[in-house]
Amino acid sequence: MKQPEKKKRKIFGYYYSQEFINNKYHHLLMVLIFLFLFAPILDSFNITISFSGLIFFLSIIFTLRVVIEEKKILYSISSLTALAFITIVLVRYRVISGKTYIPLLVIAITIFIICLLYSIWILMKRLLTEKKIKVDTIEGGICIYILIGLAWALLYYLTHILDKSAFMIRDSLIVDFKAFEYYSFTILTTLGLGDIIPVSRIAISLTTIEAVIGQMFVAVFIARLISVYVREKVNDDEEEDEAISSNS
Repeated sequence: MKQPEKKKRKIFGYYYSQEFINNKYHHLLMVLIFLFLFAPILDSFNITISFSGLIFFLSIIFTLRVVIEEKKILYSISSLTALAFITIVLVRYRVISGKTYIPLLVIAITIFIICLLYSIWILMKRLLTEKKIKVDTIEGGICIYILIGLAWALLYYLTHILDKSAFMIRDSLIVDFKAFEYYSFTILTTLGLGDIIPVSRIAISLTTIEAVIGQMFVAVFIARLISVYVREKVNDDEEEDEAISSNS
């Protein structure tokens, strides 16, 4: 007997299984975890290409693909993000230098920040209006938490580029984006190891805001998703037991 074909849906000219669509936040979370776990390992090899930068760029593109449904808007923002990434690569390898490289670098990082903040806003709107909380919904909340850390890492890095005295940094620490990514997540999780200390008013304000967001997000947003999911799960189990008992 011929088995029925799995339902597929066409998005941006490609067909995706319904299972993939229903678990899109799960796939996004896997991409973000890959960014943290494997990008530094790949960068440890003495290769001229920065794998962490490339994977970070691809992570933003994948995030945009998850949150943006309009084809034209997705392609426009993705193209702008690609130009920003190319600019950062050209600056990194000193193809662009002189007086023009700092304004171009600031613009490129600002584009990344806007993309991440926009993605966070869209994801929060979607998750708050979900009719039924699933495991994938909770994973979407975790994705937002990680994206907040990445967005603030870029904000810290941008602040450092504009003001080299904005942070007091331990001498043994390599001052690059990865250092501020590390700092961002120590603040978001209120770990605070003291390797990097905010000095300027802007740096202190950004640090304070992220610390508050990190605590409030887990205590309120994630906790709400989990509590609703557990309540719905219990209700479903009770309804299933009642259905079984009524049929027996």
